This record gives sequence, structure tokens and C-alpha cells, in this order.
Amino acid sequence: MSNQLPRTLNQFDAAMMIIGNMIGIGIFATTGFYAQYLSSPLSLLLVWLLGGLYAFCGALTYAELATRFPRAGGDYHFLKHAYHPLLGFLFGWSTFTVTYTGSAAAIAIGFAAYFSRILPE
Repeated sequence: MSNQLPRTLNQFDAAMMIIGNMIGIGIFATTGFYAQYLSSPLSLLLVWLLGGLYAFCGALTYAELATRFPRAGGDYHFLKHAYHPLLGFLFGWSTFTVTYTGSAAAIAIGFAAYFSRILPE
């Protein structure tokens, strides 16, 4: 019996998952707030470019971690080996119980806010 996970996702699937996780609903929900406080569309574009550069640095960090620890498990695996197995365990469960549910709730609230402007009361 092989311990290796079956590779069923192609490059397009992986790219769409990453884009969905990175962009999410934030680009739609926060652009108005940024535009309210920034003086010009060019400064708004600059803020988005700086945010993209920051996210790219995070992506490079994960690429280095994935090449250093080439096993399935992601953050759990990285934290387990870098610090302690308990920290990886706690991070995994807090991500599952707080982060994923919180982001799903934020997406639902954002969707409802945008959709409520379309539907009459």
C-alpha cells in the first residue's frame, strides 16, 4: 500500500484554488473603503500592487517550506517540524474551527450585502 497521495488536480485546478484563496471576496468588499481614503485611482492601484507584492513574498516563503519539507500537510507539517507537534495540532484545529468557518461567514455576509442591493425588499 502506497503512502503517497494520488495526484488528481492539474495545474489549472491548483491555480484556481490559489487565486480563490488569495482574492476571495476581499477585493470586492474593501475597494470602496480604500477608495474613500485614497486621493486618486493611481494610489489605489499602488496599494493593490503593494499588497500583491506582499502576498507574493508569502507565496515564495511557502514555496521554500514546501521544498524543504516535501510532504503533504501544509502548515501543520511545517509547524510540527519547525517548533513542536502540539503547535501544529493546535494550529490545524484552530484553522478548521475558526479560520475556515469565519471566512465562510465573511463571504456569506459579503454576498448578502451585494445581492441585497439587487433584490427588492
